[in-house]
Amino acid sequence: MDAILGWIKSIVYFSLFLTVLLQLLPNEKYKKYIRFFAGLLMMLLVLKPVFSFFDTDISKDVFSDEFYQEQSEEIELDMKELEEGGYYYYEQMFQGEN
Repeated sequence: MDAILGWIKSIVYFSLFLTVLLQLLPNEKYKKYIRFFAGLLMMLLVLKPVFSFFDTDISKDVFSDEFYQEQSEEIELDMKELEEGGYYYYEQMFQGEN
């Protein structure tokens, strides 16, 4: 019962925070962006019990060091391939001029 009460409290607190934030914004053009991202966060808050039922924790997966390490390794490999492709392109251009 405490888990359900805590879940409902977090949704209510987030809603109150969002309401105050939207009222304090000086410019109307940012409200749609804040509402969009707040909607995404609200969906995560609402679905948190569903994720915990299936024993998956999104925040643990997304914010883990292993995730960032895998992503950085993939980016390094992509950059290496781009560099090699660039060298090949410039070699072809240089040979074409001669």
